[in-house]
Amino acid sequence: MWQDHLRSWCTLHRRERLGIALLSLLVVLTWLIPAVFSKPQPVEELYSITAVQIDSAIRVLQSRSGSSAEQRSPVFFANTNKGRPEQVIILDINQADSLQWEKLPGIGEKLSSRIVRFRERLGGFITVDQLREVYGIRDSLLIALRSRLTVKKDFVPKQIAINSADYTTLRKHPYVSHEFAKALLAYRKAHARFVSLSQLNELIAVDSSMRIRLMPYVLID
Repeated sequence: MWQDHLRSWCTLHRRERLGIALLSLLVVLTWLIPAVFSKPQPVEELYSITAVQIDSAIRVLQSRSGSSAEQRSPVFFANTNKGRPEQVIILDINQADSLQWEKLPGIGEKLSSRIVRFRERLGGFITVDQLREVYGIRDSLLIALRSRLTVKKDFVPKQIAINSADYTTLRKHPYVSHEFAKALLAYRKAHARFVSLSQLNELIAVDSSMRIRLMPYVLID
C-alpha cells in the first residue's frame, strides 16, 4: 500500500510537492513558535489587576498592621449580632481630628471638617450636647453617637479676656452676636473695665441665654 502512496507522490508535479512541503512546515512552525518564545504571564495581567492597585493594597495592609499602636483615642470591643467583636472608638471631642471624626458612622468629610472648624472658633466643647450647634448634626445622629463621644472632666476651654478683647476678637466667637459685642464694648467704655463676670448681666439688649452660654468662655483680665 505504501508503494502506491509513494508512487502517487512521485507522480505529483514538482511545484505541487514544494507547496505541500511548505504548508507542512508552516503548520509545524505555528505550533512551535509560541511554545519557544512565550513568556510567563504576570499575575497582575492574569487577574486584570494593575500595578497601582497592587501597590495600594500593600499600603492599606501595612497601615492596618501598624494602626493599633497609633490610636489616639481609647478603644473597646462590643459584641455584634453575629457574635464577632466590633471595634468601637471613643472620641475625645476636643482632641479628635477630622480623620478620626470620619471613622464614626454618619460623619463624612464635610461634616467632620465643619465640626473641627466650629470647635476652633468656640474654644472647645464643654459638653457633648454642643455638637447640636454644628450645622448638619441632627438630634438623631447625636443620639446614635453619644456613647462614642466624651469630654475630659478637667477640660478648660479657650477663654476671651473681656477687658482687652476688641470687636473683631469678640465676633469670632460663635456665641457673641454683633449686639452683644457692641453692648460689651460700650459698657467697658463707660465703666473702664469689668471686675466681675456677673456684670455681664447688666448689658442691655443681650439675651440671657446667650450670656449663660458664653460664661465658660470669658475671663476677667
